[in-house]
Amino acid sequence: EGRIISQTPAANQTVKKGSAVGVVVSSGPRVIRVSAVIGFYEAEAVSKLTKAGFDVSEIKYENNSEYGNGQVFAQSPEGGTQVVEGTKVILYVSLGKDSTTVPNLLGKTIAEAKTLLSSAGLNLSGNITYEPSNSYSAGLIFKQTPTAYSEADKNTEVVLVVSLGNLITKTIDYKVKSADVKVEISLQDKDGNYISEYLSGSTENAGKKITVSVTRTPGTYSYVVTENGIQTDSGSVSF
Repeated sequence: EGRIISQTPAANQTVKKGSAVGVVVSSGPRVIRVSAVIGFYEAEAVSKLTKAGFDVSEIKYENNSEYGNGQVFAQSPEGGTQVVEGTKVILYVSLGKDSTTVPNLLGKTIAEAKTLLSSAGLNLSGNITYEPSNSYSAGLIFKQTPTAYSEADKNTEVVLVVSLGNLITKTIDYKVKSADVKVEISLQDKDGNYISEYLSGSTENAGKKITVSVTRTPGTYSYVVTENGIQTDSGSVSF
């Protein structure tokens, strides 16, 4: 800026003394606005920037989950920035999602699942559910989301459902001890809480035999029996 960039007459020409010499003084490099090319495909973005007077000699390729393969997902300087003509604009072009194949975890233990998921670049969700299953032994995975062999983004969390084992039905037999009482039989659940399995709809007579069918996953569970709220019996049932 401020320097003479051309003159008239040209240098080294012979003129009369006192002749006027015209000059053109530089106002500095031309400032232009960077074209916004995010979302453009690579060739289109390079063409647009080059025609606008920019240097597009550096392009970087990275995985990106928001833009398809070959699309520009970032640029530096950003579109709309005012810079000197000829400035280098760096483009970041998407290689597409960084995806992986979800391994088959069915029939595996949680420990085995962690190893397989880590190798695939996936994470184990902390939201593990435990449910009965007649097909898988206790402690084995029998459901997973996303499903096995599907494609998922790296670092996706995989949710598991783990078997508590198959459901087994047993009976509890009880003989009423007193007359005109309401009988309640309660059995532990898997968390150790007592759940009512039987409650008299009306009063029972002494000597009446009550049989209650109860269903649980494998294990031993305690039960208690009350008559009018007073415990009269207790025991355990193995499933």
